[in-house]
Amino acid sequence: MEGTKEIILNSAEKIWKRLYYLFIDISAILGYFFLLIGSVGMFGIGIFSIDRSPPIHFFFSVFVFAGLIFGALFAGIAILLKKVICPHFLGLYMIIGPFMAGFLFLNPPVSITIQFLEWIMLFAQQIWLIPAAFYTLHHIEKKRL
Repeated sequence: MEGTKEIILNSAEKIWKRLYYLFIDISAILGYFFLLIGSVGMFGIGIFSIDRSPPIHFFFSVFVFAGLIFGALFAGIAILLKKVICPHFLGLYMIIGPFMAGFLFLNPPVSITIQFLEWIMLFAQQIWLIPAAFYTLHHIEKKRL
């Protein structure tokens, strides 16, 4: 199968197919960008703990959760629309799960604490991050053999 760059730049292809692959590429790039932002936030949370510098810790926690939620959203869209190493149901979860956890965090029910909702958001991220990492490692191992 051709790469997406060849399809997008090929003027002989139908415009809808070219736009479809352009949308997939833009979604993947945005997902990568937001996941990098989430990684920077994780680095900052590790340096600035909540007991020593709460405002800076909060700033970096916003980076982590916003980066991972939007990274999961855009990467999930790309996974759903194109055959990649991760299964489509993981992409569907990446669109729905972290976004719903973030929505709950921003609109907390009265009986649930913010700290508990932070853990819910963390677990919502780990549910897709860990399997995606294993799928990637498995794919790399298959390529090496």
